[in-house]
Amino acid sequence: MKNKIPLKNIRFGKTDAFNELKEYGTEWFKKAFFNYEKYNIDDFIEGRKYYICGDKGSGKTSFLRYLQCELQEDMNNLIIPIRFKSEIDELDRRSIIIAANNVEEISAEGINDFKSNDSAVLVWCVYIINKFFEIYQEKGEFAFFHDNQEFSEIQKLLKIVYPRKENTILPKIKHGQLTIETKALKLLDAKLCLDLDVDKSAKKANVNFIKIGKSIINKFAKLEYDRNRAYIIFDELELSVHSKKDNKRDIKLVRDLILAIDKLNEICKENGFDIHLIASVRNEVIRSVYTTGFEINKCIEDYGTVITWNQRTGSFSNNSLLNILENKIIASEIEYGITNHGDIWNKYFEPTINNTDVRKYILEYTWMHPRDIVRLMNNVQENCSSTDELFTQEAFDKALKAYSKASWNEMSEELILKYNSEDIKTIKAVFNNIKVPFNLKILNERIDQLSHIDSNVDKLLKKHQLIDILKDLFELGIIGNSGQRMIFKFLGDDELALIEDMIIHKPLRNFFAVKSRNT
Repeated sequence: MKNKIPLKNIRFGKTDAFNELKEYGTEWFKKAFFNYEKYNIDDFIEGRKYYICGDKGSGKTSFLRYLQCELQEDMNNLIIPIRFKSEIDELDRRSIIIAANNVEEISAEGINDFKSNDSAVLVWCVYIINKFFEIYQEKGEFAFFHDNQEFSEIQKLLKIVYPRKENTILPKIKHGQLTIETKALKLLDAKLCLDLDVDKSAKKANVNFIKIGKSIINKFAKLEYDRNRAYIIFDELELSVHSKKDNKRDIKLVRDLILAIDKLNEICKENGFDIHLIASVRNEVIRSVYTTGFEINKCIEDYGTVITWNQRTGSFSNNSLLNILENKIIASEIEYGITNHGDIWNKYFEPTINNTDVRKYILEYTWMHPRDIVRLMNNVQENCSSTDELFTQEAFDKALKAYSKASWNEMSEELILKYNSEDIKTIKAVFNNIKVPFNLKILNERIDQLSHIDSNVDKLLKKHQLIDILKDLFELGIIGNSGQRMIFKFLGDDELALIEDMIIHKPLRNFFAVKSRNT
C-alpha cells in the first residue's frame, strides 16, 4: 500500500471557507482546519470574546465555520449563521438607513430617553431579537425562555414590527412611525395598548418605532432563562465597493451592527442568558469606521481577537501558515486511508524552488494570509501532470502567471472605490515592465515618458497625486520598500518610506512583467 496519494487528489481547499465546507463536508473541513493558537476558540465559545478581526483572506470565515462545526456537535446548541454580505441585500441595507433616519426625526422632537445617533443600533437589536425568536420557535426542540407575561408580550410586539415573513429587516417606517395593521392590533392587550399609546378599536394605528423597539429590548432583558445555548454568528461584515455612497452607508450599518452585537451580548451576560453573538470584522472596516469618527474602539479592543500571520523573527519553517498546508494534505491522505503521514514536505515537494527552500518560497509569494496559500497551491496543482510525484519548480513557475493575475484582480476590486476602471488600467500601465527597485525620481521620469504616448496618465495625475497613489498601493501590499529590512503593510509596517527604494511585491511581479535593475 502506498504511503502517499497522487498530487491531483490533494485538496487544498477553496479561497472561500464557506464554499470549502459546502463542497467537502464537515468531516474533512474539521480535519483540514488548523486551529491557530491566536484564535483562542474557547474564548468565543464561553462568550469572553465575540469579534474575530483581520485582513481580507486572513481566515476569519474559516474560523467561524470551524466554530460552527464544533458547536453543532452539541444538540443543545442553536446555531444561527447570518452572512451580512450575501443575506442582507441592498434593499435591506437601504431600509435600515431609512428607518434609522426617520427614527432620528422623532427623537429630536422630545423622546429624550434614546440617543438619536443610536437609532440604527436599535433597528439592528430588534432585527436580531426577531431573527432569534423566529428560528428557535420554528425548530421547536429548543427551550430558551419560560412562557411568562414578558415572553407573550415580546412575541406580540415582534408581530407588530414583522407582520409578514417577507419583511426580512423592517417594514416601512414613515416619519418615525410604524403602522400597526388591524390584525396585529387585535393581539394587543390593554396594558400594551397603553404602553404604546394606541387605540385597540381603531382600524389601524401609527406608533413611534423607538417606543416599540425599546419595549422589545426591555422585555427581552426581563425574560426568564430556561436552558439550551444559542450562537448568532455574523460573517462577511464587509463594505460595498460599488460606489462611495454605498460604502459610506455600509460604514454606518456595520458600525451600528457592531454596537448592537455588543449591547445584546451585554444584556445576555447581565441576565444569565446563554446566548452569544459573534461577528467577523475586516480590519479595513474597523479603520474606515475609526476615520469617520465613529466610536467602536471599546468593544473591539475589549472583546475582539485580531488575526495576523506575519512573522518578523524566528525560523520561517515554524510559520503557522505552513501548518495550514500540512493539515490539508494530511486530511486528504486520511480520505485515502493513509495514517502514516511522515514528513509532508519531503513527501510531496521538491526541497528548493529557484534555489530557495520551498517553504520559504511559498511564504514569500503570499501576503501572509491563508487565502494566498490556498490560491497559490491550487494553481500549482493545476500545472502538475498525472505522473508527477512532487510539486516541482516547473509547476510553480507555470502557476505564477495565473496566480499573479488572480491576486491583482482581487486587489483591483479594492481600488475601484477610489479609482475608476480607466484609472486602474493606467496604474497598471505605469508599473508594467518596470525595473525594480525604483524610486520617486525614476518613477516620475517614467510617468513623463508615458504621458507623451498615453493621455490617460495625465488624466490620472490630475485627479490623484502620485504620492497618494503610492500610499494606496502600499496599503494593499502591492508595493513596499526594499533594502536590508523589507517594509510592507502585510508585515506590520504602517508607512511607506517615499524617499527610499521601492519594489513590487513578488506575487505580482509576473503580472507586471517586472525586471530586475541588477540585470
